Amino acid sequence: MFFTTEVMDLLYTTLLCVLTVAVIYTNSATTWVLLMGGFSMCMVGFYTMSNAVDVAITEIAVGYGIGTILLLLAVKETTNKVKKRKLLKPIPLAIVFVVIIIWFNLSSDMPLFGGFTNPIQMHVEPFYLAHSGEDTGVPNYVTSILASYRGYDTMGETTVIFTASMGVMSLLTNSYDKYPNEPVLSVDYLDDKNNLILRIAGKIMLPLLMLYAFYVQFHGDFGPGGGFQAGVIFSASLTTYALTHGTKDSKRAFKPAILRIMLSVGILFYVGTGVLAWLLQYNFLDYYSLIHNHHGQELGINLVEMGVGFAVCSAMTVFFIYFFDPSVRYIAPLAGVISPKDNIQVQKDLLSNDMEEDFLEYLTEHGKKDH
Repeated sequence: MFFTTEVMDLLYTTLLCVLTVAVIYTNSATTWVLLMGGFSMCMVGFYTMSNAVDVAITEIAVGYGIGTILLLLAVKETTNKVKKRKLLKPIPLAIVFVVIIIWFNLSSDMPLFGGFTNPIQMHVEPFYLAHSGEDTGVPNYVTSILASYRGYDTMGETTVIFTASMGVMSLLTNSYDKYPNEPVLSVDYLDDKNNLILRIAGKIMLPLLMLYAFYVQFHGDFGPGGGFQAGVIFSASLTTYALTHGTKDSKRAFKPAILRIMLSVGILFYVGTGVLAWLLQYNFLDYYSLIHNHHGQELGINLVEMGVGFAVCSAMTVFFIYFFDPSVRYIAPLAGVISPKDNIQVQKDLLSNDMEEDFLEYLTEHGKKDH
């Protein structure tokens, strides 16, 4: 066949190189975001061909889906122009070439990528393949490795996601603390109720995406999937609803306070499983403490995967909400623009409408548009 693995690898590599050069030299932020989306889709195909379907699911949901949406909305809030760059600078170019030469020289001493004589192929992989089914009772080797053999690593990754979410919420709510007595202008760029086609399409896609997320969550023992993949898919469904219905309607469907609770519950599910093993006088995350056979491993893996799903779904949705929800993301504090005596009236007349045009009209009437 023409489309062999070697041909497809060469095709994907060529596309990635072309997209990389295009990203470097584009002068439009919107074009840059779309090119990065194309780069992400190429990586999805590459991961799929490498039999890493679970990584491909995460990439298409986060890299191509939610990530592209966040970047496009960020461009809408800021500017579409990108500062022009010089074509080539000799000193950075020379440094890059030197690093490439050093890397090629060092990589020649490394084992052949994918070779059967590699240490990982000779010792680690045969152990997992020989003992995973018996030790955990889970047919999917990837799930057993991530959630059981390397459960500490996965707990650390989940904790990183939790910490990043806390940082986002702390940073994006800090502006209000600096101006506690000043009104703020919030604009809901997503509230477009006239776009009926997208709203209906979103309603049709929403239950299908959620159903697929549950399938990936509870089918992760037998095929590609698990908590990370299910979490990002479920978050993508919530983001789709927010994009098609606006942030006001989406807050009625999934409140930010509930997302924050789910984020904490996800971590508690994971850590709590390990603490329960401690209380039963077993090692931390020793799932045999739950049931004294491989069914205990299955139960423990499902519990921690549920925790990962809760944490990832909540974190990705929190990122979206806290970036673009007007009730928590304050775009422009008005300190120094209007007088303190007008604060109450501005809040009543402007902030209740969530319209930037009203704000600009107010400044024009008071001769302060230059601010």
